[in-house]
Amino acid sequence: MVEGDGEEILLPTLVKNALGISLDEIGIGLVNVGNVAFEYVASIFSSERLQRHCAIITDLDACVAGASKSKPKAESLGLSRKDKLDRLFGANPWIECSYAPHTLEVDFAEIESNRAYIKKIIKYAFNRIDDTVLLVDRRQWKIYRI
Repeated sequence: MVEGDGEEILLPTLVKNALGISLDEIGIGLVNVGNVAFEYVASIFSSERLQRHCAIITDLDACVAGASKSKPKAESLGLSRKDKLDRLFGANPWIECSYAPHTLEVDFAEIESNRAYIKKIIKYAFNRIDDTVLLVDRRQWKIYRI
């Protein structure tokens, strides 16, 4: 289970590129819950109910230093979400929770080798791009000449 569209779009593509096989081909279904209310769906995965493994992938929404859109309230909610999921499912052998420190998009863009990939996607998506592109550097959005 994932919380949003970014994960729903990126994760299957990353798996296909990394493993050469799709999530469907290895019997994994990806469910976008469209929010962070994982507990309602995840509660069916247990020894008493549906004995299938379930992964919850969510963000901690930690503030990014120098970013104008980072909000301490979002960070607080992210930590509360982690505490809640760990409390509800920490002892459940059928559920495993994974937490991105910030957001999937920010954490993905922080990896140097991914920036070239992002640049290619932007060029492909817009088919034509002038001499600037927006990239992430040291947790801040800056405009770079290409």
